[in-house]
Amino acid sequence: MPKSFSAAARLARALAPTTLLTLALGTMGVFMPLRAAADTVISAGADKMITIWQPDGTKVKSSDAQGGAINVVVISPDGKSMASGGADKLIKIWSLPDLTCTKTLGPLDGAVNTLSYTPDGAKLISGDTDKKGIVWNVADGKKLTTIPAHDGPVIKVLAVQDIIVTAGGDGKVKIWSSDGDMQFEIPTEHAGGLTAVSGNIAQQCVYTGGADGKLKYWSQAGTGDFDGQQGSKVTALYTMPDGKTIVSGGADGKIKFWDADEHKLKTAVDGCPGGVLSIVSSPDGKLIFCGGADGKILVLNPDGTKAKTIDAGTSPVLVIVWAKAP
Repeated sequence: MPKSFSAAARLARALAPTTLLTLALGTMGVFMPLRAAADTVISAGADKMITIWQPDGTKVKSSDAQGGAINVVVISPDGKSMASGGADKLIKIWSLPDLTCTKTLGPLDGAVNTLSYTPDGAKLISGDTDKKGIVWNVADGKKLTTIPAHDGPVIKVLAVQDIIVTAGGDGKVKIWSSDGDMQFEIPTEHAGGLTAVSGNIAQQCVYTGGADGKLKYWSQAGTGDFDGQQGSKVTALYTMPDGKTIVSGGADGKIKFWDADEHKLKTAVDGCPGGVLSIVSSPDGKLIFCGGADGKILVLNPDGTKAKTIDAGTSPVLVIVWAKAP
């Protein structure tokens, strides 16, 4: 059995319990059932702002949130707070829905690329451009563990019980114990580096996208390339709530819909001029929100047709998340 297949199988088994898998893959870019009551969309980006929107595009609240571009926003498991991180090397904790900053963590040694709460909300995992993963205690903001995770920037982290998963620009996905001991790794072999990661609860599968424009799947059932390519650097990956469709976005602005069973292209849309930077859907999968480099949020129907466009400003929309009212 090839080493990469064996590692992927071990990852699938490690995340196999239903509850754990739901939490883990949810933070990798797939809808989390725990947030089924979600009723707002939160965007953030290069303008340093965090904005809360109603799904119809009505602005609810906006805040000048950080001292640099905001690369990531994650909602706490109880929906009462969220964390953001960005180019200013700081992590900020915010209360919801009033969007009040309650705590600042850092500074880190690099820009904050990715964040993940543990399922109990007690800890926060960060990944940064300084190649490290850091485990934080949310209550007092103290560092608990530092993980020398990758030979390139950490682009994705997720926490599930006693397992930490990281993905790096070095093209590797690594699985760690909660105290920072590496258990195994998946060498995804994307030429130019790994650039996007998502997961599929229904398929018990992890998807990766790279600077080479390729999309790959990794599961206990098998591994391989999608039947087709993005056509440019893969900049966003998202799994629809029913687990039947994968949505990818590229640096060329194209949004592609893929069949999750056959890994074949269903439809493609010329979506966001300048590039697609973030993707999320409503819990029922009836609306898909795509953040673009042009400062707009393109809202699509499940068949890829345009539903509306939300003008979020002139700066790239780097982050979109769906959140419930606490």
